[in-house]
Amino acid sequence: PDDDTWSINLKKGIASAFQNTLPSNSTINSGLNFTETDIIGNCSTVYEVQHEGEKVVVTKLKNHRFCQDHYANRAETPKAWMKAPLPMEESYSECKQEITNGIYTSITCKDKNVIKPAYGSYKYVEAHQESVLRFQSETDQIPPSVSQLPSRFIRKTLRYDQHTLKKDPSMAAKLDEMLKQVCEKVKHGVHEHAASQFAQALHFLRRVPE
Repeated sequence: PDDDTWSINLKKGIASAFQNTLPSNSTINSGLNFTETDIIGNCSTVYEVQHEGEKVVVTKLKNHRFCQDHYANRAETPKAWMKAPLPMEESYSECKQEITNGIYTSITCKDKNVIKPAYGSYKYVEAHQESVLRFQSETDQIPPSVSQLPSRFIRKTLRYDQHTLKKDPSMAAKLDEMLKQVCEKVKHGVHEHAASQFAQALHFLRRVPE
């Protein structure tokens, strides 16, 4: 219950990777579509199942553009920003779960996002992310970190926990300066550091009072 928001979201991301809604890992269930609630939101999820000897490979496909209750909602950005949202060209994830004898031996998730800075623009920002969870070992001993957990727990959804940033008027000047730097870098072409500076500008924007 006393976990920081970032820590809770990290654990939710791990739990989301393990999520498997199939009634069984039989190939007969390949192609089934479920609406799942995970760290991204409520998303339509297509399952594919393959058997490779004793190993079962379950692949989950999500198109984030069609997710509901996505964490990037109006509560995170000022109203003025929502009048001109960033055009999302592509946003999807593919998670591959490898299961042997009922044990998840590895989970690999790949995400791709393509965003255009403006409607009709031929320039775009493309981001790829890959995360891997691997089984290391098993033990029947309870780790100290688990044995010291409090007896009282709070049940939470797997959806991303919003963290409301404190508003600060001084952020307006920082936002203005950062946007000038971004505009200067992309004036004649896409610059490798423009994406990180744009992300920083969004951070400042969320802290600017309305």
